[in-house]
Amino acid sequence: MSRPTRDDRVREKLDFTFDKRVSDQYDAQRAHPPEVASQVGAAIAELAGQDGRILELGVGTGRIALPLAAAGCTVVGVDISAEMLDKLSCEPAVQEGRIELVHSDICELPLTEREFDAVTAVHVLHLVPEWAKALDAAAAVMKSGSAVILGRDWVDPKSMAGSMQNAFRRAVIEQAGPQLKAPTGGKVIAETIVSLGFEPEHVGDNEIVAAEWETTISPSEFIAAVRRRANPESWILTDDIMEPVVESITAFAHEKWPGLDTPRTVTRRFMLTVFRNSAGTV
Repeated sequence: MSRPTRDDRVREKLDFTFDKRVSDQYDAQRAHPPEVASQVGAAIAELAGQDGRILELGVGTGRIALPLAAAGCTVVGVDISAEMLDKLSCEPAVQEGRIELVHSDICELPLTEREFDAVTAVHVLHLVPEWAKALDAAAAVMKSGSAVILGRDWVDPKSMAGSMQNAFRRAVIEQAGPQLKAPTGGKVIAETIVSLGFEPEHVGDNEIVAAEWETTISPSEFIAAVRRRANPESWILTDDIMEPVVESITAFAHEKWPGLDTPRTVTRRFMLTVFRNSAGTV
């Protein structure tokens, strides 16, 4: 019998399962304002080409797929969570065939034809231990001239919310161990995508700002969101590490801001990193 690895011990402390608990909250936690969602969908659709066929890895409840379908694309959404797909299946875009759902591990895609104009992934690769295998599987079903489009939500790191999120991450690492750090840095992902035959098109300082908007949140609201697991990164926290994490970020907030109930403005963006293969290279 093999000994448990360090990652196995961390996973015993954390819950990575996107079950009904998460699927019921996901839209409220992660949803973009309608106008922002439309901008994101339009930006990705432009990169894929009008009427493009797009593969989304980790489609979830359709936060990206739905505005993509509204922008004129056909989306094949893959997810390992039956609960997330069940929620998305009720949407008209799915019932009308503009979004096709596939229940599968993204590392083992049940697809064979080179039929996709683009593949997109948003906040999913860091949850997949074999993320490089997932990228390789996606590259195998992409057309020549197609694009890999990675999306991410950006929060101004100088804002209160940005400072609190960093304090939260430090507190989680302190409780669960440094091995909890994301296994996939941007540089490593980029190098892997390039090794698959794709060239950087919009990376680093040349990333695309698909949308920018402002919200307001107070330090106390941020802390409350973490405690009730409405902060997306707090989904995985078990009860035994939640309390010390909350205590840590509460102490941090008291040191930084005199009024924890005062709403503060936060600039947010949705960013796109793009790689494209040349004709015949993939």
